[in-house]
Amino acid sequence: MEELYEITNRAAGIPINQISELKMSDSCTIRVKNLGASRVEVSCIGQGKQVHKGTYTLVPPQWLVLGGNGNDNTAWFVGLRAIDGKPEDPKKAISKN
Repeated sequence: MEELYEITNRAAGIPINQISELKMSDSCTIRVKNLGASRVEVSCIGQGKQVHKGTYTLVPPQWLVLGGNGNDNTAWFVGLRAIDGKPEDPKKAISKN
């Protein structure tokens, strides 16, 4: 059986009260709004429909992982984290843990 994987890294500087829309794949986009005080509102859009929306606290180096059921016995997930300072090289952001 063939297994397909897609890994997408995106970094965005988001000013307070602004939204950044990040295309993760052809069928997945996330919208992240910086609410200030390490709080973000995250909307996951799958195939043009909102599949998740929530408000979270992101404190470096902790990760926020969102996920859900997909079609045909599959699932989706998105991992988010805040970083201190400037966005780093996306290739260096991938962890092998």
